[in-house]
Formats: sequence, structure tokens, C-alpha cells
Amino acid sequence: MRQRLLFEGELSDVTLENVFPTLISKAVETDDDVFLRWNGATIRVEPTDTIDTLMQKYDKEIRLVGLANKMEMPADGRDKHLYRIKNRLAEFYIVAHSFDEAADEMKKRLDKANYGFTSYRTVPSIDDVAVQHFYNEKQSFSDGNANLIIVED
Repeated sequence: MRQRLLFEGELSDVTLENVFPTLISKAVETDDDVFLRWNGATIRVEPTDTIDTLMQKYDKEIRLVGLANKMEMPADGRDKHLYRIKNRLAEFYIVAHSFDEAADEMKKRLDKANYGFTSYRTVPSIDDVAVQHFYNEKQSFSDGNANLIIVED
């Protein structure tokens, strides 16, 4: 195993443009790569890097960190479920936190669209089809139950 230098910083620290020359100098001085972790993004600083190449590396990595963060636990920490609701009108699929929330949302949407007879909009049957569950801020998957993955923009 090789030993490497890792520098860490945050937005509240000095700007990246002020940090890069120091890191490049350290890489040239040691004739070895050093690493920078800044706001969750980690980049390799090579002796041949320039401020521009480091900024490009950082921009690329921070975008990847942003995409990964979209897959993290919801802010409220609650599981999301995929429910299947069957009534006299049709079969519906709804993502919600609870049976009640799913049933209420479906009825609200049908009422707003004035879809079908009012008495047909009731929820006589609802099934929990899949769940998106997080544990320790990472999505947890189950071998025995259906797993829900929600992609949000």
C-alpha cells in the first residue's frame, strides 16, 4: 500500500483557485500525486496539472457527487411505497408514504379531473407493491420484497 497526501476543504475555506497552486507545488515537490477532497468531491492532483485541468477535474467530480446525492435518503426520512389501487374505474399506481396518503391523492386527482361517477372513485382495494427504504442514509434492498427505485429530476 502506498501512502498519499490528502487535503480537505469546504466552501467556507479559501477558494479553490487559491488552493490549487499549493497542491500543484506539493505534487511537484514530492514528485507524486496528492489528493483534494472538497465538498464531497475527491480529485487527484498530478505534478503535471494546471489550475485549469484541476478545475475541470473538480467540476466533473462535483457533478457526479451531485448525481449520487440525488439517490440519498429523502429529507424527511420516510419510506416511499408504490401502491396499486383498483376501483370500479380502473387500476392506478401511486407513489406515496402511506395507504391513506395514496388513497387520498387518488381520490383528489379523480375529483379534480371529474373522472367517472363519484361513487366509483372510492378505494375498495389497495396493495403495497414495492418500497423504497433507506438505512444509514443508503438505499436498503430486500431479497424477499419488491424494491422501488425512484429517479427524481
